Amino acid sequence: MKGSSSSEPPSAACCMPPKQILASDRKCLCTVFTDPVLSKSLNVMQDDALNLVNSSGAYADSSL
Repeated sequence: MKGSSSSEPPSAACCMPPKQILASDRKCLCTVFTDPVLSKSLNVMQDDALNLVNSSGAYADSSL
């Protein structure tokens, strides 16, 4: 899978959604980071989400 290696950045298609969320609705992304039930339902772990966003060049942290 492209972007699965830490030395290879995620694809543009993978980066666009988190960048758009950060630009338009940080609270939405923050909700995913801080709500364990929502994160689990989306099959997203906080560290993985942060790594994807940061690897995409958007740079976010859980204190959004």
